[in-house]
Amino acid sequence: MHHLLQRYRENNPEFSVLDLKSHFRGCRYASETIKLLLQKPDGILLAEIFEQIARAGMVHPVFEPSPTS
Repeated sequence: MHHLLQRYRENNPEFSVLDLKSHFRGCRYASETIKLLLQKPDGILLAEIFEQIARAGMVHPVFEPSPTS
């Protein structure tokens, strides 16, 4: 578990075990939701969906700058 936390703490030093649990739970929710779709989204959109859902329950979310800033 320490190895997983270290990977995420490179970008967010406050990343916690609760954030890690939320991330993987979000990935599971995204995976189950995608299975229900009649037409699967393309790879880039799929990755964005997973990222957004995985961040939804995080205690210490990472706020990335928007592309326009």
